[in-house]
Amino acid sequence: MKIKNYITTSLILVSIGLISFSCSNGEAKEENKIPKPVENISTEIVKLTPDQEQNLSISLSSISEQIMDKTIKLNGKMIVSPNFLHSISSLYGGHIKNIQAMPGMSFKKGQILATLEDPQFIQLQEDYLSNVALLQTAKLNYQRQLELNKTKVASDKIFEAAALEYKKLNISNKSLAEKIKLIGINPNILQVEQIKSQINIVAPFNGRVREVLVNKGQYVSSTDKLFELLDPNGLLANFKVFESDLTHIQIGQQIRISTNASPNKQYEAKVITINPQVSEDGSTDILASIKGLDSELISGLFINGMISIQKQPTQVLPSSCVVSFENEEYLWEKLEKGQFKLIPVKIGTQYNNFTEVSSSVDLQGKSFVEKGAYDLLMALKNKAEE
Repeated sequence: MKIKNYITTSLILVSIGLISFSCSNGEAKEENKIPKPVENISTEIVKLTPDQEQNLSISLSSISEQIMDKTIKLNGKMIVSPNFLHSISSLYGGHIKNIQAMPGMSFKKGQILATLEDPQFIQLQEDYLSNVALLQTAKLNYQRQLELNKTKVASDKIFEAAALEYKKLNISNKSLAEKIKLIGINPNILQVEQIKSQINIVAPFNGRVREVLVNKGQYVSSTDKLFELLDPNGLLANFKVFESDLTHIQIGQQIRISTNASPNKQYEAKVITINPQVSEDGSTDILASIKGLDSELISGLFINGMISIQKQPTQVLPSSCVVSFENEEYLWEKLEKGQFKLIPVKIGTQYNNFTEVSSSVDLQGKSFVEKGAYDLLMALKNKAEE
């Protein structure tokens, strides 16, 4: 639809008669004569007759200054501290017999994630039990030679040999017992009848499976990573902060965090690190630890943050002056001869029915629609859709 300056048309509004208005694109170039509503909405002007303005009960307001808590809005996402991201492998090689872990699955400490099979597990248990038997014999011989040596029935040389053998087997027993523990077997209760060719890979803590890197039947060595596990206690909020706000951020400062899925549910967090290096886009990263973590907060989730800083004079308008369209905020400026111009703004702190506003144009000394702002927006939107 070709839009000329101040083309009058008629629209039907709720509880309002016919309203004529015109749309002006200023001195638009030839190729921009057919504007897209979102791209050119800030240049649109609605024109009302005095009667139409009265029917809308339009009231005006102007910029005022109030002492408000300054709020900084942040965008970021959840990350995991490297110390809480665990790579799980087996200390001994073997074939994957079974996998019980799946990506995203929650698990408890001690839960079986996978089973490995290999003859070397049998050999480890055999070596340990054989050493236990030899140690028992060596202990009896040592005790016997000790008594004989006391009465000088046996020579010192025989006693020393028995003592040395007992000591060597005791060392071997300790060593083999630790190896048995490494494959998840309790050496104190291991019996001949319990020797097995399989061992279990179990979870070392409560958490979630981030990645499974093996498949059933695969042979893995001690250097192969089987799983990547996430400890939720290491989840952190990572936010980008721009230079203009960086001076307001301090270690230990409180942040209110919410997710896009649950904007009304807030989490408390505290700033723990501030990256001292500013990137090319003028931003730096801050990390915050979160109190009261739950299953809704997962690694990679996009989050929003709010930081309240000291009270200071703030440029505000009544909240009803601000209208939203296509995820942007606008004000209606009152011009002369019944004309109203849409101006894009950025909003900040909202308190007691007032909203902090800022714009690339000077807002001081101008009048803005307070009552009837959304009626004007609907008129403009309907026109754009024709």
